[in-house]
Amino acid sequence: MQDISTILSDFFDSYSPSLSGNLRENRLERMNLLLERIGNPEKVLKMIHIAGSKGKGTTASFMSWIMNQYHMKTGLYLSPHVFDVRERFTLGTEFFPQSLYKSTLKELKKKIEGFTLPSELGPDKPTTFELYTAYAYLLFKNAGCKYAVIETGLGGRLDATNTISPIATCFTYIEKEHTKILGNTLEEIATEKAGIMRKGVPSFFSDMPQDALNTLKKEADRIGSPYYTYDLKIDDLAFKGNAPVKIAHSIIQDKDIAFDAPFGFSDIELYDLNYALFILHGLNLLKHIDRNYLELRESFFLPGRFQRKTVIIDDKTVFLTFDGAHTPSSIQHLLDNIEAYNFYPCSTLVFSTAIDKNYKEMADIIVPKFDKVIVLGLGESKKSDPEAIYDYISTKWNKKIVELLNTPDEVFTDIMDNTPDMGHVVVTGSFYLVDSIYKAITRRAQ
Repeated sequence: MQDISTILSDFFDSYSPSLSGNLRENRLERMNLLLERIGNPEKVLKMIHIAGSKGKGTTASFMSWIMNQYHMKTGLYLSPHVFDVRERFTLGTEFFPQSLYKSTLKELKKKIEGFTLPSELGPDKPTTFELYTAYAYLLFKNAGCKYAVIETGLGGRLDATNTISPIATCFTYIEKEHTKILGNTLEEIATEKAGIMRKGVPSFFSDMPQDALNTLKKEADRIGSPYYTYDLKIDDLAFKGNAPVKIAHSIIQDKDIAFDAPFGFSDIELYDLNYALFILHGLNLLKHIDRNYLELRESFFLPGRFQRKTVIIDDKTVFLTFDGAHTPSSIQHLLDNIEAYNFYPCSTLVFSTAIDKNYKEMADIIVPKFDKVIVLGLGESKKSDPEAIYDYISTKWNKKIVELLNTPDEVFTDIMDNTPDMGHVVVTGSFYLVDSIYKAITRRAQ
């Protein structure tokens, strides 16, 4: 019998992945018709909408996790998934009961039976992402959620999620990405993401390049969205009794939001966690901070985001870190996290990117930290150019060991044969790469 994850994947994968080119201009009309067909489940939810280039998944996850800790039943919609399609639709990073996923899928299938979209709006069937989004809203409604945190998929203005009426719009760090779709400048990209703002609905801005921030402020003023700018101060070291802690401070509506965290927290984790708190305080959803909730951090888990795995075969132990970082700044943050947790020295980097990513700038940041680099394609799931990545790295760092391998199984064999005992391997550049390598290592290491 198939498990629910496979059943869900088979259903969603039977539809066309996405709209392209000028067809994206029809996205919102298509989504409105689809949501109307299934009864507009999104209208019963109080939604927080979040866009950005990096950090939005972590911030959204922290926010929904905190809300559920404080008994505000909150659904979380993320993309992409790494290992299991249910990662897209969770209850603050926890899966819903399997029976609910199954019954909601059955309901969705029944409601869209015979449904077709007008020919002038593109393909007559919904795309995979349109159905992901509709399913998420229906699932959250059926679960009895009062709130939902919704992450945009691509951009904002024409994203399938941009048919909701949110109680807040939030923006994480914005940088150049998907330039063929969103624009070639930070101002153009920020304008696309600002398309989720609504008149009279508060917006929250994290730290980002000034050009992007200025664009968001200008759009907020034009639309009539009151906004709050996040500024975090972190005391590098303080003491709680004899224990070292970090103290994080930010100001929202004249209130000082401060909390202490174990010194093992990286500044990046503190930033995203406190930004989530900043938003919740700004919405008056969190009246106080019970510092004990930080002790529950072990229950907070995001697949493929600074995820660690230890493999022991015979007498050799290899430590692996998996992270889907796929922009230059997120690659730098990955390195900052590695340093914060004292994971150096690193022996091997497994690296690849989607074809539309700036692999040269990413490689320039991360390759110097490693003795050896393995390059691999992303398979049929995502277009990539591993030969170009290999040529760039092997030419620029001609004294390093650089290999171009063909399959995740070859990567596993190479890692276990050639990584020294207690060596550290980092897999990054794409969530698709993380997924394929993690699954191969898990399968082969059993």
